Amino acid sequence: MGIFMASPHPNPPPRWGEGVSLSLFPSSIPVVPDHPCLTGVMRRANFMFVEFALSYGYRRLTATLEDEHLESVISPPRFNRVNEEETIVRALTHPIASRPLPDFLAGAHRVTVVIPDKTRKGRIAIVLPTILRYLDDAGIGRDRVRVLFANGSHAAQAEEEKASVMGWHNYRSLTVCEHDARDGTAVHCGTTKFGTPVALHPWVAEADRTIALGPIVHHYFAGFGGGPKMLMPGAAGYESIVTNHRRTLTPEGAFHPFCADGILEGNPVAEDIADAVRFFPPTFYVGTVHDSVGRIVDAVAGDILKAHRAGTEKVAALYEVALKDGADLAVAGAGGYPKDINFIQSHKAIHHASLAVRDGGVILAAAECRDGIGSTTLLTWFGMPLEEMKSKLFEEYTLHGHTALSLRMKERRVAILLVSSLPGEVVKSMGMIPVGTVEEGMSVARSILKNTYKAVILTDGSLSVPRLLHGG
Repeated sequence: MGIFMASPHPNPPPRWGEGVSLSLFPSSIPVVPDHPCLTGVMRRANFMFVEFALSYGYRRLTATLEDEHLESVISPPRFNRVNEEETIVRALTHPIASRPLPDFLAGAHRVTVVIPDKTRKGRIAIVLPTILRYLDDAGIGRDRVRVLFANGSHAAQAEEEKASVMGWHNYRSLTVCEHDARDGTAVHCGTTKFGTPVALHPWVAEADRTIALGPIVHHYFAGFGGGPKMLMPGAAGYESIVTNHRRTLTPEGAFHPFCADGILEGNPVAEDIADAVRFFPPTFYVGTVHDSVGRIVDAVAGDILKAHRAGTEKVAALYEVALKDGADLAVAGAGGYPKDINFIQSHKAIHHASLAVRDGGVILAAAECRDGIGSTTLLTWFGMPLEEMKSKLFEEYTLHGHTALSLRMKERRVAILLVSSLPGEVVKSMGMIPVGTVEEGMSVARSILKNTYKAVILTDGSLSVPRLLHGG
């Protein structure tokens, strides 16, 4: 069994596929390494079992797996000693392909700071005060600074949720607005060479300067989140978002092969977003790289395309892990709140788990989904045959129809078991098998698979991206 984790600073992180492999049971004595997922070892009759835990909302769920079946544990890195503010300042001091932030701000009258919503762990409450100090030093008063939540097509947030992202003091002292892609106020700024209209929130379109803050993460069809995605689609009108995202599909209703995690070159969605940057106001970008518990462990700053691209290399080194072959079973946690706040967000973990499983295998996912599905339209897509779904989605593309088709395509090759707070009938309607606990899910998985099955555990499936060296 191998545990794959990246090396902590100050050592360089391993490149793609160079996970640190530790033996779980050296010699004849069971030894549990210092690993947040593996919580114990026990003997039942003549079998050794590993007990493991997965984050679920604000809790942890535990279950057991026979040692002989455990192939590997894929876990994002954790860092014990990190000075997050110093990390941000270091990035700001060495901007990539951009003037330093003080020079960038010179002459600005209106500045819009764009930040992610509650579905992203960006540590904005730590990053924002540092940016505000730069604005103060530039003589830009708080009355000339506006903060925009880049909700994209996401639902509105409660006041407490917005304050939690920003920090209560920042929230009370600044002018704040949430972007609503459907309210019709987005300002048309141009059209990409691919034909996508670029309509942006007025606070962005009319700003003298924009500063975009947020985490860099893998994205299952745009390659990576963060960077230019903060504004397009984060602060874009709904037509802009839909037109861009429709580029994931071929006319036959299949997904474009380059619309995948970690791919930017040749990715029609990512290339369209990159072309939209020329219609942005002058924008300075601060992108953060996070460990498994959300701490900022690295950062980039500067040009929104070039700095973001540098940040994606850091993220890929931390979170992409090579596996020799596809497993029979992938057990995946979604990483707890807010990563499993609803099913739309939790789907990322299911998607990443599917990358580790052979055809005919099983995914067991644990995602609380305390806010339900996260969409009012997702379930309607499951009431039609697959080919009809493909055709309808190409002609009448919707964001959550895309998620529905992605899930249906996975279900053609693997069985998906889901531990969640969703009603069982809702889970079944999406083609998955509801289970009450991870332990119950393990029992169901065993009944589906052969006795010789091999399993991988993804402790945070929303972050870890498996890569199969020899196919599924």
